[in-house]
Amino acid sequence: MRMELTHELQEVLLFLERQHGVICDERLTLGNVVSTVFRATQGVQRLVVKIGLTEFALREVEKNIAGYDEMRAIGAQELLPNPLITTISYEGIPLILMEDCGLDFWHATQVAEHPVMLYEYLIGHMRGIYERTRRAAVDRQYLEPLRLRLLEQYRVHLLTLINEELIERLEKLKSETVAISTVCFSSFDFTPEDVFVTERGVKYLDPLPGILGMPAIDLACFAGVARDVYDLPGANEGYDFIYKFVESELPILLDCGVANARQHFLFGRALQCALSARFRMEHERERAALLAKQSETFLSQFLVELTG
Repeated sequence: MRMELTHELQEVLLFLERQHGVICDERLTLGNVVSTVFRATQGVQRLVVKIGLTEFALREVEKNIAGYDEMRAIGAQELLPNPLITTISYEGIPLILMEDCGLDFWHATQVAEHPVMLYEYLIGHMRGIYERTRRAAVDRQYLEPLRLRLLEQYRVHLLTLINEELIERLEKLKSETVAISTVCFSSFDFTPEDVFVTERGVKYLDPLPGILGMPAIDLACFAGVARDVYDLPGANEGYDFIYKFVESELPILLDCGVANARQHFLFGRALQCALSARFRMEHERERAALLAKQSETFLSQFLVELTG
């Protein structure tokens, strides 16, 4: 491994090798907020190892473990890598060992002969996940944490770039007026860096707790990142394909109107653009300003849709 290892990390890696026969190699960075994620081998089995070494990484790993439990509970376990082991620890440091699913969606589109087919494959598999995880909403508050998250981006990170009147309207929004009564698997962090299209279906490696809601938001985040942030191969056609699914099939799957599905998609784009802008404020200021303006535009469209 070509990296500088701390003494503590060296101890963890030695523990994995000596006690479990797991040898870590390449460090994975794309899409990982935790820096201690590695490709590894255990005999002939190819794995990915995620180590909760720092306080921040520990919290993220614990959130992932809770997310895995929730996915099993709602019947979305086929999205999980197999095998997935979440019970290993070393002196209080949690470790996740999981199947190496190969290329994430971002990398897969770079080498695919027909990248648009990956978007079609993704939606084809997610359609079944949405159907199998449908249930009546316990409450109509699933949108509220995302509304607060969007407000945080505007107030804390993008304040000088977003129209104050729009922020105030978002602050006054009662999210339950937008929410639907039938929900299914949904994670706003469903992005090309965390999604894998494999021969055994779609895999999602880094779920966070709170995975029931309206997937038009996730699909807006996925499509927006693919097309407008990374300009992935096939992303223009893929975006249109995803949006068509949101408008034509989700309203039937979740017994909501087309207008409601479109509203959730617009909200998802506003959230995705705001997050993309935030993480580029320091090193890509001009790009961040452009993404913030796109977020503002999507939020404005979302609010117009609500008021008719």
